[in-house]
Amino acid sequence: MSLNLKKGETYSTISKANTVINQMINDQPLDISMTITGKMSYKVIGIRDSLYDMTAQYDSLGFTMKMPNGELSSSSEKIDSSNIFGLLMSKLKNKPFKLTMSKTGKISQVDGVEKMIDGLIAGMGSKLNDAQRAQMKSQMSNSFGTEAFRTSMEVYLTIFPGAKVAKDAKWVIDTKLKSTMVADVHTTYTLKDVTDQYYLIAGDATIKTDPKTPAATVNGFLIKYNMAGTNLTEIKADKKTGWITEAHVVQNIKGNNEIQDNPQIPGGMTIPMTMNTNMTITDK
Repeated sequence: MSLNLKKGETYSTISKANTVINQMINDQPLDISMTITGKMSYKVIGIRDSLYDMTAQYDSLGFTMKMPNGELSSSSEKIDSSNIFGLLMSKLKNKPFKLTMSKTGKISQVDGVEKMIDGLIAGMGSKLNDAQRAQMKSQMSNSFGTEAFRTSMEVYLTIFPGAKVAKDAKWVIDTKLKSTMVADVHTTYTLKDVTDQYYLIAGDATIKTDPKTPAATVNGFLIKYNMAGTNLTEIKADKKTGWITEAHVVQNIKGNNEIQDNPQIPGGMTIPMTMNTNMTITDK
C-alpha cells in the first residue's frame, strides 16, 4: 500500500487547523486561539523509481489569531495594504516550488520556499523596518516555510507501509515535528477498513521534544521546549492513487517553555503551556 500518482496529474489538499494555546505567565493565564487555512495543489512532473518530483503551490491562505487584547486576521484573498502579513500571503500564493516525495509519503526535499519568502519580504521595501522584516520572516517561515510545510504534510501523508498489508495490520513510522519546536513523533498505524473506494487508516502517536535540541530564537528570545503529547489521526486514502481524500487530526501537547536568561528577563522564565490542535484535510 503506497502512493500511486501519475505524471502530469495535479492533486489538491484543503486544510483547516484550529489551535488553542493556554499559557501561565507570572501566574496569569494567557490564552491564544489560532486558525490556519490553506489550499494547495501538487503537480507530478517526474517519476524516478520510488520517488515523485513535484511542483507545489499555495492556492489560498488564511490566518487568524485571537488574544486577550484583540484579534489579528489575514488572508491571501483580501488584499489590504495596511495588513502586511495578509499582503505577503497574497504574494505567496500561485508561486510554485519544487519537492520530492517518496511513494510512502515522505518528503525528502523541498526547494525554493525560503528563498521565495525572503524575496517577498525584500520586495516590501520601505514598508518594513529591520525589526519588522525579521519578525515577518519568522512568522512567514514558521507558518508557511519549508519545515512548516514538510511537518504539516507528513502528519497525513507519511502513513504508508510501502508493502501489501491486510485489514487490521499495524505498522510503525517515526517522523519529526519541526517548527519553532522540534519533537520526535512515533506513530502506530492500523488499516481499519478497505472499501472499493478507499483505505481507512488510523494513527496513534506519541510526541516528545528532544532535550538535546538547541534553544530556538522566538521574537528575540532563546526558548527551550520541554513538551510531550499525543497525535490521533483518521485518514481515508483513495484506493487507486493513495492520495488523501479526507483526514482528521487531533493533537494534544503540554509541558513547559523555558525562556533563557536575557537582559529583559534576568534569570529567564518557565512558562507552563498546553497546545490542542484539531485539523481537517480534504482533497476538494
